[in-house]
Amino acid sequence: TFVGNPWTFALMWWGAITLGIYILNILGPFGLDLPDHVTMGSVIEIVETNPTGIFLPWVVGAYPAGALSMLISYPIFYLIVR
Repeated sequence: TFVGNPWTFALMWWGAITLGIYILNILGPFGLDLPDHVTMGSVIEIVETNPTGIFLPWVVGAYPAGALSMLISYPIFYLIVR
């Protein structure tokens, strides 16, 4: 894809998880938060001990982020391709 490449995946994933945590904390007392210093070991520990603690915010945040990026990118590429 144009934007999705190995250099930007981490930023997009962080944005989706952060947005998902924000949305879930508004909807209820989920108490979700990312550690201050994220390493591969801390991510593996979260996935092993509480997989919904990372996957649920990721999914919840990815839908609005994807919809927003679609609303921004579609008109731009429509004009380019047209």
